[in-house]
Amino acid sequence: MQRWLIQIIMLSLLLFVTACGKPSGTDSHDNHSKTHNDHEAMKNHDKPMIHTQWSIKKPKANQSSSLTIRVTDHQGKPIPDFKTNHTKKMHLIVVKSDLSSFQHLHPQYQGEGTFDISVPFSEGGKYKFIADFVPKDGEQSIQTHWVNVQGKSKPTQPLKKEKRWVKKVDNNEVSLTLEKPIRANQEQMLTFHFKDTQTKKEITNLQPYLGAIGHVVIISEGAKDYLHVHPMDEKGTGPNAMFHTTFPKKGAYKVWGEFKRNGKEFTVPFVLNVL
Repeated sequence: MQRWLIQIIMLSLLLFVTACGKPSGTDSHDNHSKTHNDHEAMKNHDKPMIHTQWSIKKPKANQSSSLTIRVTDHQGKPIPDFKTNHTKKMHLIVVKSDLSSFQHLHPQYQGEGTFDISVPFSEGGKYKFIADFVPKDGEQSIQTHWVNVQGKSKPTQPLKKEKRWVKKVDNNEVSLTLEKPIRANQEQMLTFHFKDTQTKKEITNLQPYLGAIGHVVIISEGAKDYLHVHPMDEKGTGPNAMFHTTFPKKGAYKVWGEFKRNGKEFTVPFVLNVL
């Protein structure tokens, strides 16, 4: 009798240990599914989440061409809506390859991820389009596209170094100063100072341009690197406008400061050399 009881107890213990050593069928399936889904997420993360399709009708010098930009996700579905970023849903920068030409445009949103605009070209050559936007449920996206424009073009010129950063546009004298020598991957403050060319007095009546005292666009020589910088104090009116940025690489960069005064927008270009 005792032997029989001992055998039953030992058999029960053996079955219990065996059952505990195996995961249940449900848990095993859940673990497999989680690993599979994580793997798919990693693959999708490696893919560009935003795509753009560019369509422009036969661009020619001294003409305007209709441009359509369609924005989709990685599955080809149109992005349904976009955030308003500094009063616009899309900022489009158009520059010639040697940076001799600059335009800051704002395509109109037509719905279903589609933007339209007419782009004027003063001369032929190679142009880079830079679309800057923020999907409603996403982060800022920068998309680029190159276009060859037919027609006469001036010979391309390398960026010329400037020893003095003072420019006059209309009745505005704009000087650019730096807090220190510019070095790649180091923070830098760009300060624009404004004077009236006639009265020589400091300007204190700058008006909001795209919701701020001004905007600064920076592009490296060859149109490779792009920076869009917003001011430290967006509500300022002058005589200073300060912009904080970091240049990613060594080399020459062209800087366009965009401002507004007396109801008129004006753009001031400078060339900087980054060590």
